[in-house]
Order: sequence, then structure tokens, then C-alpha cells
Amino acid sequence: MLLYVAGRMPGLNELLGAKSSQKGSWNAYNDIKRRYYGQIKLLCQAKRVEPVGAGYFSFMFIEPTRARDPDNIAGGGVKLLFDALVGADVMKGDSWTHVLGFVSYWTH
Repeated sequence: MLLYVAGRMPGLNELLGAKSSQKGSWNAYNDIKRRYYGQIKLLCQAKRVEPVGAGYFSFMFIEPTRARDPDNIAGGGVKLLFDALVGADVMKGDSWTHVLGFVSYWTH
């Protein structure tokens, strides 16, 4: 399965900053997660993506510049993508049982 998500994904630093923006039970991280969940769910429905079992996953991140470190890009992107795929019912979970391994690549 190949799924292309357009746009620049938030990095790990951005997600951690959003998580710390706590105001009562709201934080910016939940808004980011909700937005990507919605986008990924629509993409999966449009491509008629079937649910997958346990497996190995590959991610390719395309960055417009080299301003962010690769671990920051991949850390945030992988977290959001796995959470969205679980939320879209493509994966049953993102635990050790369901994710046997993954690799991330990046380019600019």
C-alpha cells in the first residue's frame, strides 16, 4: 500500500510543544492529531485501503529544506501517521503486536 500525504508533517519538537500548551483538557497536540486523522481517513477511504495485519512499514518524508533534523521529521511524522492509521481502522493498533518494525527515509 502506498499512501501519499501532501504537505509538511509536524516534527517531534512541534508535537512536544503543542502537547505542553495545556489549557484545561485542551492542548494543541489534540487539534493536530485530529486534523491528520481526518486527512488520513479520507485518503484511505478514497483509495479503498483495506485493513492490514501486523507488519513492517516504510515512511518517506520530503522536506522543502534541511532546516529540521531528520530525527525530528521522522519522529513526529511516524507518530502522527501510525495514530491516524489506527484511527482510520487501517491498523488494529500501533503496539509491538501490530508494528513489527519500521524504517524512515527523508529527502529534500
